[in-house]
Amino acid sequence: MFLSELKDKLKILRLAREKKELMYQGSRVFIYPDFSYGLTQKRRLFDPVKKKLREMGIRYALLYPSTLRIHIGDEDHLCNSPEEAEAKVLRQIWIRPGSGRLQENLGINTDTKISVDAILLMM
Repeated sequence: MFLSELKDKLKILRLAREKKELMYQGSRVFIYPDFSYGLTQKRRLFDPVKKKLREMGIRYALLYPSTLRIHIGDEDHLCNSPEEAEAKVLRQIWIRPGSGRLQENLGINTDTKISVDAILLMM
């Protein structure tokens, strides 16, 4: 379905998010925003950072249009570029002793504390 009014599109997307599950005649309906080619390319630039975050077991979300929200502890960090995510957030995270698969995959003793800078250099 094509909607020419941006305000209508935004309202439908907001209501769909709030409702969580939409049904029509017994079938589940999914609503996705349209992304231009340029926006899709901009969002893809976050893929390497998202991969690192997944490997580290860190929760994140790529918000519209292209802002990466990274959840660390009790805080959310918003980053408008992959470089900002790496510089502002990833380098502030410390891998805690015994905290996960990434250390084991890199052959790091899980009883030691290591900075993300060191991990990024190893990758």
